[in-house]
Amino acid sequence: MEIIDDVERGAWLGPRMCRLGGWARVGSVTGYGFEAYARILHPRPTGGGAWERRRWSDVATAAGKVMHPLVQWERLLDLDEPRGGTSDVGYLDPQVLAALAPLLGVQTATPDDALAAYWVGGTGQGLVGRSVTIDRYDYVLAQTDTAELAEPGWGRHIG
Repeated sequence: MEIIDDVERGAWLGPRMCRLGGWARVGSVTGYGFEAYARILHPRPTGGGAWERRRWSDVATAAGKVMHPLVQWERLLDLDEPRGGTSDVGYLDPQVLAALAPLLGVQTATPDDALAAYWVGGTGQGLVGRSVTIDRYDYVLAQTDTAELAEPGWGRHIG
């Protein structure tokens, strides 16, 4: 995975990102205007000190709630605001992405030409490179492919 300076490769997403109708709608997380979307209810931290990762259906059962197509994590946990005003919405654990990458690779015509976007304020790696602004946040882009994303430790060594 190599940092690239061709930020135009990611700039197309900026105009598609919009917080129409409020926070954490599909378009504010993934962008609007795509032909189709897939919702993946990946394991999430549940709190309670240990922040263990649990399946949405398990959390719903424990809370006496019913799973449905529009289920919201914060509602399963009876939170008015996610994490006291902060959230990990839009973050996909690298281990979960590693499991999904082979499936994504067969669904694209360009599995050898993928981008990873690292939020400048959130990587903890001090990445250096030109950044692209998408929905008020700056991202450094890295060239990759779906095979690399399928490796469990893919995000540790970027350069």
